[in-house]
Amino acid sequence: MWAQMSSWPVVLTVIGLLLAAGGGVVTLSPPDYTTAKICFSLAALIVIPPLGYWIISAKASTGERLIVSLFVFGALGVIWAWSMLWIEDREIKIIETKVSQKIESPLPVAPQKEPQTTATEPIKPSEPAPPFREKVEPSTPLTAPRKQRIVPPADIKKELPNKLEAPKEKLADILIRKCPPIDPALERRPKFFLQEWLNVIKKVNGEMTKQDLQTVMRIRVRLRDGISDDAHIAEARFTLHCLESEGYIRIMETSDPLQGHIGVVINNLTFEFVTEEKRNEFLEAL
Repeated sequence: MWAQMSSWPVVLTVIGLLLAAGGGVVTLSPPDYTTAKICFSLAALIVIPPLGYWIISAKASTGERLIVSLFVFGALGVIWAWSMLWIEDREIKIIETKVSQKIESPLPVAPQKEPQTTATEPIKPSEPAPPFREKVEPSTPLTAPRKQRIVPPADIKKELPNKLEAPKEKLADILIRKCPPIDPALERRPKFFLQEWLNVIKKVNGEMTKQDLQTVMRIRVRLRDGISDDAHIAEARFTLHCLESEGYIRIMETSDPLQGHIGVVINNLTFEFVTEEKRNEFLEAL
């Protein structure tokens, strides 16, 4: 029974069904990216035991089997990683499309009401006025009217200072004032990039399932502006650490290296808002 279930026809059929299901849920409206990742990962896991058994039972030397193992499992890992990146890239494109549609959509214009016309009533012929009789009043002494002093109410004086309050300071201006740029990798001053990175973090928090430095860099990389990769990473890390120093988020450093970065290995950072109140305060301060 086990030999029949682990045979290549059965394994290939199951893998084909999983790949078809994963590709199908991506084309749904709305697409289910989490289910697609699970289907592709299960397909990769199911094919590993038959491949390992085939390599071990092959009549070949240890060196040849080792080379075949490295090639086969390396190709399997590359295909799985490519499928994960393909799903995330589709997810990011759909999010960017929704954001651009919201920005470009015109504001609704309220319909103007047509002036209502009322029928005029016919003018009736004037009736003769009654005879005028002058009313004679008793004579009274003429006195000048007393001038009344107008006193402004006390409430008006109290409300005047409230209308002259200064506008609320933006979060980017607060971070520029409180967080000095000490990283030598920064190629721009904070006032030129902080607002951009805060908008990217807002998009990651509101529309992405994973909140980490890798996701922040993947969204921001589509908006390159002529500076190096190291400077982009330094700006993102500087913005996250500024938010942490002000008590908005909590940062956890992982042992996973930052993907797509060539040079010195930089560990990925995951972050989350400390409380829901801090998250709302962050959104209002933008």
